[in-house]
Amino acid sequence: MIVLSALVDIVIPINLFIFLEVCIKFAQMDIVGGEDIIAENLTFYPTEPVNAAFDFFGVGDKNMISNSGSYFFILAGIIGFSLFKAFVNWLATKIASNHYVRLMGMWAYQDQFLFNCSKNTVKLFMEEYFGLVFAVSVNLLAFEIFSKKS
Repeated sequence: MIVLSALVDIVIPINLFIFLEVCIKFAQMDIVGGEDIIAENLTFYPTEPVNAAFDFFGVGDKNMISNSGSYFFILAGIIGFSLFKAFVNWLATKIASNHYVRLMGMWAYQDQFLFNCSKNTVKLFMEEYFGLVFAVSVNLLAFEIFSKKS
């Protein structure tokens, strides 16, 4: 909701401005460091922020992938972990005579791997829905601006 205030052109009192700065610092904490990994490994067409308020709230460009933070890395982690557990379970069924492999198989066992993986990805999507919609909207704005220039 804090980012929505960038859409409204209002005068912010200084004490609210300081409070919003602190909130933005906490909201931009990225444990995975996805923005740094994306900046090092991917090259995007350079875009300007929509306005100064968007830049203040941490939306410094109009690229959806860089504005979404670590969402795609967390999603890859969820899918990778589910595949790892499915592999361990499969391995435990093939080498059932080994005690330690059976213990690992008991740890990794789930009734429905695909259902649990999709359930976890849906949870992540629901938590990040507003951020993803916002990032896609800003990215669509960049497409609109570039199509007018051409």
